[in-house]
Amino acid sequence: MKAALLFIDAEPGSGGSGAVWDGGPRIPIYRIKQESVRRRKGRYDQTEVSTWRVWFGFAEVLLPESVASDYLIRLIRSDGAEFAADALTEAVRKSMPGGGEAGAQAAWEILNGRDGAETPRGRVGDVNERDVMWDKTQIAGCVRGMAKLRREIRKHEDAGDFDSEGCRRLKGKLEEQQDLLAASSRKIKGKWVPKAYQKGTFSEKANVIGKHFRKLLGGYLRQNCRPLFDHLNDQEVLRYGARNWYRPKPRINWEVELMGTKKGI
Repeated sequence: MKAALLFIDAEPGSGGSGAVWDGGPRIPIYRIKQESVRRRKGRYDQTEVSTWRVWFGFAEVLLPESVASDYLIRLIRSDGAEFAADALTEAVRKSMPGGGEAGAQAAWEILNGRDGAETPRGRVGDVNERDVMWDKTQIAGCVRGMAKLRREIRKHEDAGDFDSEGCRRLKGKLEEQQDLLAASSRKIKGKWVPKAYQKGTFSEKANVIGKHFRKLLGGYLRQNCRPLFDHLNDQEVLRYGARNWYRPKPRINWEVELMGTKKGI
């Protein structure tokens, strides 16, 4: 996909819309717009991919329709949060391997597509490999959340409510968290501890992420949007591979517009 680098200017108070520069102050724009979403039609990959348009400072670029673009937008929207390679893959591919109704639906869509059309295999590795492992902080957070859910359920039961919609919803959430905890950690002497990664899985995902990002930056943005390339081609701003984050200093307040939703940060 080829896209020309556009330089944009805005008048004070214009809210970032493109305007003819009249010689007055130039206002940089930091905006992301999701222009389309489609489901991949591959035999082994039927996840969704988006088309993103990015305004960076005084430049505008249409990102290529690729998983690397989705990785980048996810990191930008995550406000500096760090993702391990498997967690970023999970977040973007929507192939969470934990239990519960949501996990089962995601697995079904990856294998069969949203319309239910059968495929020979689908992304079997993402569906079946429980390789999303948690660290101590994530485990502790899940345990605390489960304890809170149990307290809320107990309140319902103490009041004689065992089968209302609210009580059933709480029990369903508790079951999902129990499945996730069991899938992403292990119990030793009554205590949940981190589980070792399956051999090769984590490093392979890190290598794939790195390959996609290098293609996006060096193979596309270097030629099509040099300002954004220079900004991202700095490990203090963008880190990708085994550890993934976007942390510009000073922080950039990106305006994000998703399809069918209001604008937000």
